[in-house]
Amino acid sequence: MGKMAKAGIVLYLLINLAATFYFHFHNPLDGDVVLNALPADIVKPAANDPFGIGILLHGHRYVGAGGYLAHITVHKYFRILPAFFRHFVSPIDSVYATVGLFAMVLKAAFLYLFCIYITGRKRLFDRKILLAALLITPLFQVGGYSFGMGIVDPMIIVDFNYSFINFCVMLFFLPFFMSGFYGKEHMSVSTMVGLAILGIYIGINGPLAGPLLCIVYCFVLFALWLQHFRQAAAGTSLLRRFWGATTQIPIYYWVLGIIILLASAYCRFLTLHNAEGLIKQISIQERYSKMWTGLGIQFSIKGYWLLSAMVVLNVVLLLRRKGDERARQLLSFFAWVMLFNILYTVMLPLGGYRFYRPYIIRRDVFSPVTTSLALFYGMSAFYLLRAIPRQHILLYRAYVAIPLIHFASVSFNAMPDNSCEKNALRKIAASKERVVALDEQCPIMAWEKITDTTASKDLTAMLRIWQITKEDKVFYQK
Repeated sequence: MGKMAKAGIVLYLLINLAATFYFHFHNPLDGDVVLNALPADIVKPAANDPFGIGILLHGHRYVGAGGYLAHITVHKYFRILPAFFRHFVSPIDSVYATVGLFAMVLKAAFLYLFCIYITGRKRLFDRKILLAALLITPLFQVGGYSFGMGIVDPMIIVDFNYSFINFCVMLFFLPFFMSGFYGKEHMSVSTMVGLAILGIYIGINGPLAGPLLCIVYCFVLFALWLQHFRQAAAGTSLLRRFWGATTQIPIYYWVLGIIILLASAYCRFLTLHNAEGLIKQISIQERYSKMWTGLGIQFSIKGYWLLSAMVVLNVVLLLRRKGDERARQLLSFFAWVMLFNILYTVMLPLGGYRFYRPYIIRRDVFSPVTTSLALFYGMSAFYLLRAIPRQHILLYRAYVAIPLIHFASVSFNAMPDNSCEKNALRKIAASKERVVALDEQCPIMAWEKITDTTASKDLTAMLRIWQITKEDKVFYQK
């Protein structure tokens, strides 16, 4: 790869990251931003009780129970960063810059982590890292299909609660993957301590994070156990092979597993007391019926079935090369990915029913599946581009390039416009009235229009904290 090619890839990556910032800077704020950043009265009990003592001792029910770390992360971020940006831009723009920065940095970190998984290398401008980034970046949709397959989501609270957690889970398993797939990492004491801290953070970060972490960790332990079981000496009894395979797994793997299991189990106990679970629950049979409808909707999205087709063709090509050790490794990895995806999807209806996810499956809760498919595609395509014989390589390069060019081109479509929301905020800030009547008909930092001044109190309280307004006000939309 020449210097010009490297420079071109780096330029494309920078443009893509800049577009991510632009998208979120111009995207209207969703109705959960202020709810969590203030926090609103409905969220305060969970935000003020980090260990769920009220739930444990008195059986209280909280909105967002078990999500203390998610609440406090959003709360602190939206207090600190707008104050920093106010030194450079207006108070209103400082809020949107805060959103754009988080999405851009998360995407950059996510892409780099993907590239490490794909190549086994860590040097930032390594040519293999850049090739992997070129393969995977179009799948990180900015606009385009982002509302159906956003690995980094268009909505900032979804990024905090799902995309960031997916990143943390991948970061947690990176040392295991580097050791098992590339044979490069050594599990030092400091690594295990860091993993324990990260595992606790993930485990008590909401209802989906802990189970997600535990499922994958169980797969890691079982894969290690299976490897030792198969390596047992011929003629050894089944019981000895079973016990020997178990004892060969290092003790610190079990200790780490117990730590994250306890953290996740306690978080799960707290989420059973989520007040949202009291609203419009339906039977488990109905939930699974709705889940099938949700899966149909998810895979009907053009970007999603296109990604699925790309994965399937790569699997077919790997099967034709299964005599190669790396191809066998990738096929084994794909089998684990699909097993995880099936188990994770089957467990989703067990978490209860939410009216805002009428078909159980939605891009946010389904993002671990999307992430795993994109990762496998990147790993398999990277391998096949180097392994396919010369007489067929041009055909495969075209197969890789055409859908990725499509993803890259549509990614910059459907850019949002928050001018209506910003105009409303400017009017609220400039008004001398304590009750501000607005002509704007778009939602203003909310899920729907605010026609009652009492519904605006949390929003205007947050506007004061962000120094957009100087005194107490309320507003309503005509």
